[in-house]
Amino acid sequence: YRESLDTHNEILDSSVHKREVARTVARGIVYHEIDNAITLSWWSDLWFKTGLAALVHMKILDEIFPKWRFLDLFVVQVQQDCLRVDTNFAMKPLSYEVRTPSEIKSLFSFPIYIKGYYRVRYDYTSLKAITDYLKHKEYEKIHVINRAQIIDDTYYFFMKGEVTYDMFAYLIYYLRQERDYVAWYPMFQIFRDLSRFLPFEESEPLTKDMRFILQGLLENLTYNEKVDEDDLTKWLRREVVKWACIFGDTDCEEIAHSRLEKHLNDPTNHK
Repeated sequence: YRESLDTHNEILDSSVHKREVARTVARGIVYHEIDNAITLSWWSDLWFKTGLAALVHMKILDEIFPKWRFLDLFVVQVQQDCLRVDTNFAMKPLSYEVRTPSEIKSLFSFPIYIKGYYRVRYDYTSLKAITDYLKHKEYEKIHVINRAQIIDDTYYFFMKGEVTYDMFAYLIYYLRQERDYVAWYPMFQIFRDLSRFLPFEESEPLTKDMRFILQGLLENLTYNEKVDEDDLTKWLRREVVKWACIFGDTDCEEIAHSRLEKHLNDPTNHK
């Protein structure tokens, strides 16, 4: 590993970097311990080793740093990413018979590390009922993991043409009141997909909807960090502000320009 991946400076580095250092160290320790138990007969079922290591190191981190909610993030960062890559025809099966050293080497590709989840497709009536409830004040009664999954699954079926854009947009409008980073995470992944269309004039209705959602959250979240807020709220604000500017929100662009100007004029007091 590079030194930057396993060292942290409390003064200079962000809490995001601290989280990534913790993940790197924990993952390395768990893989080392599991490697000691691996024999040649295990190569055909490499998924078990990598899957177990991925889950165990996140469980350990969740016990040490409960405020960072590693197990919740495991679902949106690992499970949902698994579902995205699993549509690739080049994916290998979970059990892959190994006969030669070259076949062992071929196993070490991204897909082998994350596999084995499912999606849920709701009919129109059910999805609308869920969406209506999410727009209610008590939307948090639906577990945050389920809220994240509904967004990710609906986007997937929208891209397949099985859910209309109007229905997808109607669902994600609820995010204007959502303040949980875990629930927002799949939306940030969706933003990355949608940003490919920004150069085209036809994308204006889409970018307008995205700005509407982001503006709604920023009205409540604001652009300024608070001393007593948790790290996940800080991570949420950072991503929301970034995407608000990318999607052309004028308030975001003006604030970003003003803060950059202050930093350039007085970097000591405006970091």
